[in-house]
Amino acid sequence: MGSGVILIDPSVSTSLTLKEVLIQKGISKEEGKSKENYYTTSLTEKVKKTAKIILNSDNFEIQKVKLEELGHNI
Repeated sequence: MGSGVILIDPSVSTSLTLKEVLIQKGISKEEGKSKENYYTTSLTEKVKKTAKIILNSDNFEIQKVKLEELGHNI
């Protein structure tokens, strides 16, 4: 990659778009509500960083799960 190349993380862009849609539809998380739990099959720190951008808060927990475990509960 050359010096003129700019890398864009599509997850952040998508997350910000999602945040706007949730606000427009009136279904975004209200401030001061209880802690929320989110689950991911990805790296928890990466998801936590993106979630902070979407939620504009750090009042949540991220837990990593395996797809094999989810299959038994669906």
